[in-house]
Amino acid sequence: MNYKKYKNWYSLTRYKLIKKYKKDYKLMAGLLASTSPQYNISRNMRVSLEIYNAYIENKQDFLNEALKDKNYFMFAYGIMLCHYNNVISTLKHDITKNKKLLVLSGQKVDSFYNNLIGNYKRVTIDTWMLRYFNHAKTWVNKTDYKYYSKAITKYAKKIKMNPAQAQAVLWIKIRHMQGLKPVNFASII
Repeated sequence: MNYKKYKNWYSLTRYKLIKKYKKDYKLMAGLLASTSPQYNISRNMRVSLEIYNAYIENKQDFLNEALKDKNYFMFAYGIMLCHYNNVISTLKHDITKNKKLLVLSGQKVDSFYNNLIGNYKRVTIDTWMLRYFNHAKTWVNKTDYKYYSKAITKYAKKIKMNPAQAQAVLWIKIRHMQGLKPVNFASII
């Protein structure tokens, strides 16, 4: 399989987000990144879209309700606490029209958000990338994350890609090695 043909995973996803969500593409990218831990792409997209659609109807009321009853909100959307906190950060950032870059909690989530909005120097290290590196645990500390990011950045230079492209190629490769077909958000946006 030619894995390099999947190098534009992030830029194609960004293009599709901009085309569909226009000025809200960063909001949707934030929701996608926020709900990405431990979710497959189709569930991640479905949950993000449900939250987005409900939020767009009445932004302030939706946020107030989400803040008022965290447990109900988490139950209603089938999300975990780590998802909830980043979803709330994303929605607050949108409501305040904050001009600063949204920063999400967790190295993977924040890197993923940055990749989705066009920062291709960041590297997203998720469960699949940990499998690629034969990492023994299902989580990484800051040192491990930095080590794997540097390894991918070095590999990217070698194959003349940006770090996000190299990571996307490796992500598709490890999933294929595990018997899964290539998948991306661009195909379901």
